[in-house]
Amino acid sequence: MKKFPKLDEYSNDDLIIIVYSEKELWQKEAIIYAKNLLEKRGVNESQAKERLLELEDIAEELWKQEIEARKTESYSALELVLMVLFFPKYILWDWGLKRNGYIRKSKQRMFALGLPILFWTIVAIIANSNYDKYEQARVDGINRIAYLDSLEKAKIDWSGKYQFKDIEKPEKTKYILWTLDIFKTEKGHSGKLEINNYNSLQIVNLSCVLTENGIEFYPDTIYNVLDKVEITYYDHLFTLLEKDSTLLTYWFRLKPFELSEYINGNIYFEKINNP
Repeated sequence: MKKFPKLDEYSNDDLIIIVYSEKELWQKEAIIYAKNLLEKRGVNESQAKERLLELEDIAEELWKQEIEARKTESYSALELVLMVLFFPKYILWDWGLKRNGYIRKSKQRMFALGLPILFWTIVAIIANSNYDKYEQARVDGINRIAYLDSLEKAKIDWSGKYQFKDIEKPEKTKYILWTLDIFKTEKGHSGKLEINNYNSLQIVNLSCVLTENGIEFYPDTIYNVLDKVEITYYDHLFTLLEKDSTLLTYWFRLKPFELSEYINGNIYFEKINNP
C-alpha cells in the first residue's frame, strides 16, 4: 500500500472529513490510507459518520457566526482615507461585498467612493457654470463694443458727390470722368457710380460698408464695365479713407486706366460739393 506520511499527523476529525466528506479531492490510495489510520485509532465507520454530522453542525454554526461578524466588519480609518483619495483605483474591485455578507463595509465603500465623485461633479458643474458666465460676459462685451462701434460709425456722413478724372496722359484732352454720388440713410450709406467714357455713360449702383475711418464700395449686382470688365456683388471696387484731412482713394477690383502712371494728384476722388 502506498504511504502518505503527512496524513499520520492529521487529527481524527481531519481524517473523517477526508474519507467521508472530501474524498473527491483526494487520491483513492490516500483515502484508503486515511481510513486504515482511523481503524488503527479505534474509529469505525459508524463512529466516523456520527462524528461527521457533529462536524457539519459545528461548521454550520461557525459559518453563521462568520456571517454575523461580516455584517459589522468595517474598514480602518486609513483604508477609508486612501479609498477617498484614490477612488478611481478602488472602483475596480470589491463590488461583491454585500453579496458576501459585508454589509457595513459595502455601505462604507459606497460612501467613500461617492464622496469624491460628488465633490468632483460639483466642481465640474461650478467650473462649467463659471465658464458659461465668462463666455457670456465675453460675448456680451464683444457685442457691446460692436454696438458702440456701430453707433460711432453711424455718425459718419459720407454723403456728397465726388469726382475723379481718368486722364491717360496729361497733355491729352480726352478722359474718363468718374462721378461718385453717396447717400446717407437711416440704415447706412448707398451710392451710385457714373462712368462717363468719352460721352458714353454707364451707371453702377453701389453697396457701401463703413470701416474704422473709411468706406468701401461693392456693386449691388453684376455689371460689365470698361471694355467688358465683369464686376459682381462680392467684388471690392475701391475704398475712400479720410486721413489727416485728406481724402485717399485705394483701388481694388475696379481700376482706372494706366493707374500706375498717374501722379498722386490724379489718383484721388475729390469731393466737389456738400450734400
